[in-house]
Amino acid sequence: MEITSAPRSRRVPATVLSLLLSLTVTGTAVAVTGSPALALPPAPSAFAVLAGGPSIALLWRPQPAPAERPVRYQIKRNNVEIATVTDPGLPVRSPSGTVADVVRYVDRFTDITPLPAGQTFTYQIVPLNSANQPGTATATKSAVLPAQNSNTTTPKPVVTVDTSGLTSTQAATVNGFVPLIEDWYPKLSDALNAAPFPASPTVNLVVAHTGGGGAEASGTTVTIDPDYLDNPAYRPEFNGTVLHEATHLIQAGYQCPECMWVAEGVAVYATHSLYQDFDPIAPQRWHHYLHKYSEAERLLRYVTTTYHKPDLLRDLNLAARTTTSITAFFEDQTGLTTNALWNAMQLSIYPGFRATTVRRYQLAGGSGCVETPFYDNTVPPRVNACWVTEAQEIIRWPAASGSGLLELYGRCLDTENGSVAAGTRIVLADCAYDAPPARQRWVLRANGTLLNVGASLCARTWNGTTAVDQELKLATCTADASRTFTLAAATQ
Repeated sequence: MEITSAPRSRRVPATVLSLLLSLTVTGTAVAVTGSPALALPPAPSAFAVLAGGPSIALLWRPQPAPAERPVRYQIKRNNVEIATVTDPGLPVRSPSGTVADVVRYVDRFTDITPLPAGQTFTYQIVPLNSANQPGTATATKSAVLPAQNSNTTTPKPVVTVDTSGLTSTQAATVNGFVPLIEDWYPKLSDALNAAPFPASPTVNLVVAHTGGGGAEASGTTVTIDPDYLDNPAYRPEFNGTVLHEATHLIQAGYQCPECMWVAEGVAVYATHSLYQDFDPIAPQRWHHYLHKYSEAERLLRYVTTTYHKPDLLRDLNLAARTTTSITAFFEDQTGLTTNALWNAMQLSIYPGFRATTVRRYQLAGGSGCVETPFYDNTVPPRVNACWVTEAQEIIRWPAASGSGLLELYGRCLDTENGSVAAGTRIVLADCAYDAPPARQRWVLRANGTLLNVGASLCARTWNGTTAVDQELKLATCTADASRTFTLAAATQ
């Protein structure tokens, strides 16, 4: 008789038990599942390649999912790695597109390797996670470095810097703008310019008080205010500001008197779309393209996409040098005036939007038009000789009962100190768009008198004549030559 003893139990060590619990048996394969695999980052979006001057720039945006954000990017040229760059981890604009959204500066890399002109190069971006594992690569993009002696391209500019009297920090900041301009000035110029209007081959950087506290451009010089340089809050936008002003140098020679909004809109659009790769910010209901800057940029983007005009910036930049009526350009491109285009865009964003009009208010008995003198909207409006200028273009915002706000160069016609008495000077004040007081509401009546709703009085020239260079005041509504107006032909 064979006696077999019962097996004795054996204690499994905790470390071994933990390992056993972390094993998954699938057929004959055993995989360790204790640590989750690292996520592979998705391909960046909006990958673009831009050649110009002595280099080729690559721009892209990371996908916003935080768990899959890449740590580094591998840069490939002709399928060979040429660099690895670190993701800056900057915030990304949220999808809502509102004014309050945070904007990230696009990731970028500049290939400064001496490359032969006229040859095609392909580029690709590969995102890498923290384990250096590649994620999904972008599609390839091609670029051709232009010849530097061509009549249709802009060479690397000569950049001069005046650092006399600057602190060491200021001087270091300004000197840092030199390679930025050398690299991006030709790219912006090639995107905007067409023969026979080549950009200046020289850019001068000067630090001096501008009066506006930021930067300005004139001739071949970009002037930067030292107070602006010293404010750390502005540091993230330094490069964009300098390139915006450098774009104004490229725009030298504009002929159209009402082109101030065009100049600013083109400069914002060029730097935002090419260098910073911003999405357009949706305008608010009371915005208007004559407010310039981002509002004008939004109109230009609308025309580009809605009317399929990929060369709009270049064509507009050329037209501004060769025509005195920019609205004729837009009518030729779209069949609509610029103001009609703005109304159409706003109506697509704000259902029920009530259309604006843009007119000059001309004295019926003379040659004078209501104007903001010297483009200064802090002084009272005057009657001056009529001419094509944004200083005489009045936006009428519809209000209650047929009345409307009359906006002139960013501010609205109002009464001095809120008085509604006869003899009160008519001034410019901040527009109360949402709930305008009666004194900011005006009606051009059938007999030509311009009625102030709050005062039940009308606008009249200061001296009661039709002579130019006069302010306006409230007076009784007798329909004589000093207080009757007609709407001059729209320039917008």
